[in-house]
Amino acid sequence: MKIICDGAAAKQHKAFIFYYKAKIKRHTEVKIRSFTALILMYVFWILMFVIQKPLFMLSNPVEDAVFSDWIAVIAHGVKLDACFASYFLFIPVAACLVNTFLRFNIRKFLYIYNIILAVAVTVLFAVDAVLYSYWGFRMDATLIFYLKDFSESLNSVTLQDVVKFLLIAVPYFLIVLFTYRFVFDKSPLIESKRESNLPLWRKIVKSLLLVVYIPLLIVFTRGGVSTATANIGMVYYSSNQKLNLAAVNPAFSLLYSLGKTEDFAHKYKFYDDEFAKREFEKLLSHDNAAVNDDNELKQSFLSTDRPNVLVIILESFTANIVKAIDGEFAVAQGMEVTENLNKIAEESLVFDRAYSNGMRTDRGIVSILTGFPAQPDMSIIKYPEKTRTLPSMAKTLSSAGYNTQMLYGGDINFANMRSFFYSGGYKSVTDYRSFDVKYRLSKWGVNDAVTFSYLYDLLQENAAQKDSEGKIKPFFTTFLTLSSHEPFDVDMRKFSNPYLNSAAYTDSCLGVFINKLKQTDLWQNMLVVLVADHGTVHPAGLSREDSRLYRVPVIFTGGAVTVKKHIGRLVNQTDIPKTVLTAMNLPCEDFVYSRDVFNPSYQDYAMYVYTTGFGFMDSRGLTVWDKDAGKVIYGEDKQREMKGKVLLQILYQDIARR
Repeated sequence: MKIICDGAAAKQHKAFIFYYKAKIKRHTEVKIRSFTALILMYVFWILMFVIQKPLFMLSNPVEDAVFSDWIAVIAHGVKLDACFASYFLFIPVAACLVNTFLRFNIRKFLYIYNIILAVAVTVLFAVDAVLYSYWGFRMDATLIFYLKDFSESLNSVTLQDVVKFLLIAVPYFLIVLFTYRFVFDKSPLIESKRESNLPLWRKIVKSLLLVVYIPLLIVFTRGGVSTATANIGMVYYSSNQKLNLAAVNPAFSLLYSLGKTEDFAHKYKFYDDEFAKREFEKLLSHDNAAVNDDNELKQSFLSTDRPNVLVIILESFTANIVKAIDGEFAVAQGMEVTENLNKIAEESLVFDRAYSNGMRTDRGIVSILTGFPAQPDMSIIKYPEKTRTLPSMAKTLSSAGYNTQMLYGGDINFANMRSFFYSGGYKSVTDYRSFDVKYRLSKWGVNDAVTFSYLYDLLQENAAQKDSEGKIKPFFTTFLTLSSHEPFDVDMRKFSNPYLNSAAYTDSCLGVFINKLKQTDLWQNMLVVLVADHGTVHPAGLSREDSRLYRVPVIFTGGAVTVKKHIGRLVNQTDIPKTVLTAMNLPCEDFVYSRDVFNPSYQDYAMYVYTTGFGFMDSRGLTVWDKDAGKVIYGEDKQREMKGKVLLQILYQDIARR
């Protein structure tokens, strides 16, 4: 009897344990299923976006594209696909949270939600694929402008367009639909009402775990935790613009451009169009130009019209700290902050009164490399569809047989720089990703000592590339430094002021690099352009409208430079392209805003912009006009005010047309 009772008790005990194990397993499965379903939905949409790439390339063939190009388009494009797919998860996460406490048929809700998304994505993708053959760029806010006159837009639609739309849309939608139904329709991953009957404390735990998804999704939508946020340019990888565009997610492109729709044509409209155009042409002409005796050159400053060209853009290098060009701070304090730059200036062509066009890097690199002026309250570099229409030194030199390279120790995705460089004619672009993690010591990336060393090795590789005649293939290389950018964290302690210390550090790296370069055969046939991307408030604490904030060093050095002197004319960064290309006897008519500094009839003026205004200076003085104030706030002069306004009006109308 005792044995029987013990046996019954044992069975009861086993049943008890089995019941609670099953209960715990069921509750755990419910939690795991919710999270797994969300992750699977994210992967599903990434895959659906990936499928668009080969379909797009089939409907819009890229000449000479090989299999590896198709793979590269998918591999680079998936970065934007992953960013945009994360937007689709916010509502499912919210639905799962609500469903934890309020019962409803979440399976049906998610099905309807994803079908709506599928229809929208399919229509956008198919329309984009059709329009690309006409527009030559991926979908953006231009579509919205056409939809405002929908009936008129329909008049442009042909039967061939409709057929192409259907041939793309129908197969793609069916792929999305059947894939979704195959994965989710009968999937146990999406919890049922019966499985969701959890005790309150488990519901609270589950909801807290679901909330963790939200910050993760925010990180994914911005493209990671780096300083650069998701942008169109992050998928650019090739000098073939069509391959870059094929990698773009059209839905992301549309969303991205919608946040940047402005009426540029009327933003700074001060005068009648005919008057503005007439006055602008006067500014570009050489009639009545003031000529200074000390800066007119009778011949080119180059010993050859085909030098190798190296442009070094110095981050935040204000002229204030450069004693060689009478920098006010350096002279007043008697400080040798840039002793190497000062030595270089002794044997170079130096522009004593050079000014940046703006006060940010994204404006500076555009002005220097394309001759396109900076804008006060926007940056054209953030509009890839516009920047690719700009002329550039890299495009011109590439057409002349030059190998074009860009080097930056930071994140090239920042501010759409990647798309700017690739669409601007650079065949190779290198950023911090090419360096070992141990060298990424700065918040912004790799410090200048490492990148200058990399630059030297890169130039040596260029020297080894010979043409059929055994001559070095000409190259155009651009290098953007970064150590003198805030927070100024460098491995050197020369000055207590962080900015001065970082500038001295970059200067020391520059000195080592130039001295090494002089020992090579490359030096004799090289033009090195040293220029700052913009000035800085440091160390003098200048206000944003102060002209001293925009004064920067511009120095032409290298063995190919035959003229060693200081030039006293007012110069902008935008004048570099035409000045260099003219000396090289290369076409530069497209650089409308750029001027050849050495033209005997050069008009002596410079202009800079800040967020709410501009400064226009000529040989007689400076006028600063502020939009918020609605008037001139310094140096009242009707002619200078008018010229500055005309330049702004023409510039923004030009941007609107691009």
